[in-house]
Amino acid sequence: MQRRNVGVFCCLLCLVLACSTMMFGCGKAKQEEQKSATNQKTEKTNEPEETGDDVAALLKNAKYVAVIHVKINPEFNIYLDEDENVVALECLNADAKDAYGKKSFAGKTLDETLQTVVSIAAEKGYMKEDQTVALTITECTTDLNATELQTKMDRMVTEAAKEQNITVTTAMDMSEEVRTTQREAGLIKQACSNCNGTGDCPDCDGGRMTCPACGGDGIEECGNCFGSGLDHGNTCTFCGGAKTHTCTHCGGVGTAMDCPVCGGSFKCVVCGGSGSL
Repeated sequence: MQRRNVGVFCCLLCLVLACSTMMFGCGKAKQEEQKSATNQKTEKTNEPEETGDDVAALLKNAKYVAVIHVKINPEFNIYLDEDENVVALECLNADAKDAYGKKSFAGKTLDETLQTVVSIAAEKGYMKEDQTVALTITECTTDLNATELQTKMDRMVTEAAKEQNITVTTAMDMSEEVRTTQREAGLIKQACSNCNGTGDCPDCDGGRMTCPACGGDGIEECGNCFGSGLDHGNTCTFCGGAKTHTCTHCGGVGTAMDCPVCGGSFKCVVCGGSGSL
């Protein structure tokens, strides 16, 4: 009887020890899991968040020579220095703050900035297919050529949008004050009245006018056999019996090639193709 009690006691003792070991193991595992989660949270918290530029301080301490007002749906000003690097980007409405408020643009090139602007606008749904992007130079000293700046921005925005698989239209403008200052400094020249600033010969539309001999299809009736395909009863040696041949006037391109005014250069004879006087 005593042996049986001792056996029962030993079994109970083993069971208690086993349960204690399991509870300790589970508790330790849970503790390790909580510790790991805490470490991950701490690591995430320690990651620096990107903050926007202090625009007021930047504009107070840095020299800028041009201001570009941009309107997509986000509306903002880009301030440039004489090297066309960005001094600051100033958000003017809620959409601009949502898109660019936490981004830093100071010191970046204009090209980099416009690429980022377009990319974020597309990502957030502000820029869509056939969107019009308005860029107006509201301020510009003679350190920069406003007309050349417009040409660059047009290319930059168009190419940046194309990378996002979006086609946009740019609406370029400059304030009257900028226009006057640039013109007085000789940076804006008068557009040629003969070609309206295009630089193309107006008499042949820069070589794009339809060829008068073939009507633009690049093929004309054979002048040797008069379209019969025969020459004195034999196959016409000029057209090979085809009755037609490549237009001898335009060489098959379908446009005027020997304009009597520009002599085939397709350039305006007044401005020499520059578009300005």
